[in-house]
Amino acid sequence: FAVKTVTADYLGSAKLNDTLRIETQIHRLTGAQIVFLQDVCRAAQKLFSAKITVFCITEAGKPARFPANIRTKLEKIAN
Repeated sequence: FAVKTVTADYLGSAKLNDTLRIETQIHRLTGAQIVFLQDVCRAAQKLFSAKITVFCITEAGKPARFPANIRTKLEKIAN
């Protein structure tokens, strides 16, 4: 995988020893690309929010479609 884009909003700060919760979900899945939404929270307060787009590449670094077995697993997670 390679990262295509990251859009991040820093909404608050955390301190050492804070307990943080990281929530990640698949927002969109295509043949070769995944868009993740990610939030970092302390209790009910959202500290960070991001939208991350990654895409599948071959060992040579060329764009590629997801192998069928990986796409099936990703689809199960996304739904």
